[in-house]
Amino acid sequence: MAIEIQTKTGVRLVRKTADQSVADTTLVSDTDLKISVLAGEIWAFFACLRYDAGATPDIKFGWSFPAGTTMSWGKYSIDSIESIETDILLESGTTGSIRYITYKGVIIVGSSAGAVILRWAQNVLDAGDPTIVKVNSYIIAYKIN
Repeated sequence: MAIEIQTKTGVRLVRKTADQSVADTTLVSDTDLKISVLAGEIWAFFACLRYDAGATPDIKFGWSFPAGTTMSWGKYSIDSIESIETDILLESGTTGSIRYITYKGVIIVGSSAGAVILRWAQNVLDAGDPTIVKVNSYIIAYKIN
């Protein structure tokens, strides 16, 4: 079960409490990494994702969110910030080696409340080599309006 911590100052932290495996190319909702949002809110977020993905399947990430919501998000590293506005990002993998990726972005919630949910899958189907998002991946979100 995910752990979500809310504070009166508008900070939320969600942490993945168990590994989750997928051997499919269809994006699935992460069982833990989601943030509840209300209509009209604006959030900045930082996500640190630990994963194990083979070189063949790799891994792709995306999001689902309430109707009318917009997101601007991208990969964040020491060397650069890759700012994008797209639904899916592809990352590479190597079986047996836990890799880390960080994303940051802004969520502008429209007129519908709901949940912003991390979604992910294999980029290329490899049923014999499932892709895993690992325990202790997390998202920190800050309400900025």
